[in-house]
Amino acid sequence: MGKGKIIAIIGAVVGILSVVLSLVLPELFGWYRVHASVLGVEAGYYLHGFGIFDALNSALLPMPPGVDEMVLLVMIGGILMIAGAVVCGLGAFVENKILGILGGLLMIVGPLLLLVDIMTGMSEFIEFVELFTGESGVGLLFGSTSPAPGVTLSWGIWIGYFMGIGGGFVGLIGGALVER
Repeated sequence: MGKGKIIAIIGAVVGILSVVLSLVLPELFGWYRVHASVLGVEAGYYLHGFGIFDALNSALLPMPPGVDEMVLLVMIGGILMIAGAVVCGLGAFVENKILGILGGLLMIVGPLLLLVDIMTGMSEFIEFVELFTGESGVGLLFGSTSPAPGVTLSWGIWIGYFMGIGGGFVGLIGGALVER
């Protein structure tokens, strides 16, 4: 087995893990998070790879009525991530550079859709984050504020997002290195 195959398979596995782990442990591997701490009580919303957010102690950080729990661009991004990982892995197994490269590109585009949503504020969830944090656009990528003593609010792209982007680049490089 050539080094390109191994690298492409590793990228595909990391890409799939970025979605699966974000579903299983969203507090740790979510793609995006909004987290509040009020006098030691934790609360937060975690967006995972299929565009649905999980809430931790949501009474402390209330979501306004009517905010949809599905973030369409991120859901499409998760689907692209899984499809890209499958195509990248398939390209490695059949030793096809075009499939490997295409799979890597799909894996990169998946998480980038979350970035598009953040920059444009297209989803109701991102509008909620804008309202709650007072930030928009680039300010929503990462941030933290302390609006009152004992109250901390932080938000930003989270670990699963970086796993997806990293897996996509590793898959892209591995796909390009696949040899017949």
